[in-house]
Amino acid sequence: MSNQIATAHPLMPKPIATPVVMKWLKKTHAWMGILGALLAFIFAWSGFMLNHRTHFTLGAPQTTDEFVLPAPSEGFASVDEFAAFIDQQFNPRTQPVIEVLESSPGTARQPATEPSFNVSYSAPGGDLTANWKAGTENIEVVQRDRGFNRMINRLHTGRGTDGGWHLIINVYSVMLIFLSITGVFLWSRISGSALVGGGLLGTTFLLIAFWVMLGP
Repeated sequence: MSNQIATAHPLMPKPIATPVVMKWLKKTHAWMGILGALLAFIFAWSGFMLNHRTHFTLGAPQTTDEFVLPAPSEGFASVDEFAAFIDQQFNPRTQPVIEVLESSPGTARQPATEPSFNVSYSAPGGDLTANWKAGTENIEVVQRDRGFNRMINRLHTGRGTDGGWHLIINVYSVMLIFLSITGVFLWSRISGSALVGGGLLGTTFLLIAFWVMLGP
């Protein structure tokens, strides 16, 4: 067996074709495979749903709640103060997007407007938007809940996520690249023929290239 492993193969670089390296590749490939199994399922399921979203339901319909929240009697001196208030009330886990709509002095045709503060939070499972106009007593709040399948789809595309999930996507991407490369190396030890392996890889590449060049 050791002599077979030490034999070079067209799909495996000669420096890698050693018993020690092959043993390390097998163990690392196996551990990365089991660690990424759940993520692979998430990406596969959400990819299927995104690819066939016109044919399959996305689960429970999106729900939207609109309500008002009493503002402090003194109002808010700045949009950062307003954002801190909303953060204290709802304790969202994502960073806010802050927007200030400046006041308008008004014209003969259009009355003057007071400044308003808008703070929004976006997460895979839903959104939260709060708006307060200077001089008013209430804060307008809109909450949306997307449901499980829509949440998984947004995780797939990386929308509405902070650095934590982006890091997971990056790590998983590196794992997939490693699994792909080591998979070719291990296949060359198990299945043999470089002609078959190279033919399969080449055919897959040509099909993808053809699909890309085909365009919309």
